[in-house]
Amino acid sequence: LASEHCYVTQPSLSTQIKNLENELGVILLNRADKPITLTEAGKVVVQQANEAISGFYTITEKINEMKVELKGTFRLAVIPTIAPYLLHKFLPDFISKYPNVKIEIKEMYTRDIEVELKSGKIDMGLLAAGFTDPTDIDEEIIFSDKFYIYHSKDSDLAEMDEVHIADIDTSSLILLPDGHCLRTQVIDLCNAQNRKNDKISFECGSLVTISRIIDSVGGATILPQMAVNVLPDAQKTQIKPFSPIINARRDIAIAVSKHFYKKSIYKAIKAEIINSNKTK
Repeated sequence: LASEHCYVTQPSLSTQIKNLENELGVILLNRADKPITLTEAGKVVVQQANEAISGFYTITEKINEMKVELKGTFRLAVIPTIAPYLLHKFLPDFISKYPNVKIEIKEMYTRDIEVELKSGKIDMGLLAAGFTDPTDIDEEIIFSDKFYIYHSKDSDLAEMDEVHIADIDTSSLILLPDGHCLRTQVIDLCNAQNRKNDKISFECGSLVTISRIIDSVGGATILPQMAVNVLPDAQKTQIKPFSPIINARRDIAIAVSKHFYKKSIYKAIKAEIINSNKTK
């Protein structure tokens, strides 16, 4: 895979790495490991190489900024609990303003976004803050997204004006499956690690599907504000806010690697996201 990525044959790539090791006088790869891993010296070389590559591309980036011109390909990854509710709000205006920028979008879990940011396969992640390694990833919070309870029509919560944590029967909660940071945030909020729902075992990556399941079999879930905004009016009657004393929210952030260089496009996308979230 490495040789294909570099557009050379495997023997040629191996020879070049060996020549570099001879020149530096150190071993860069632990060849006995399966898969092969970097030695400590190898990690230093890769870090410096990434910084050199970033510096090289920054030259073009700064020239484009001087021309007030945005162009090129920008690879954006978005977590599933943001993508359906935010992409359509800012993409049309961004595409209209910057026709020379090609945006490639992936929907991915946070853990996969982090891996691909580090490897340079994507340029930016749009995700919930606080779930990436700050050693390698920079996050910038751009807005907060409140949490609300969504309950069945016959729930005891229906008569309440606002909800406290003690009001929630955690055994009735229907959550997203493992891998979603929203699931982790809900569990942390409700301290529901040991919850058990004897009525239904259900895993689904769609908040819309979860709300429909609740309508048909009962229970409750926790939805972010952006998902609440697109609910039909009939379903909005089943929404309850948390008590103001509870910090029931998630922070939405833009994440990039430490070696990120496409800063002019970053600024443009950030501005469009913030503007669209205020006005639409």
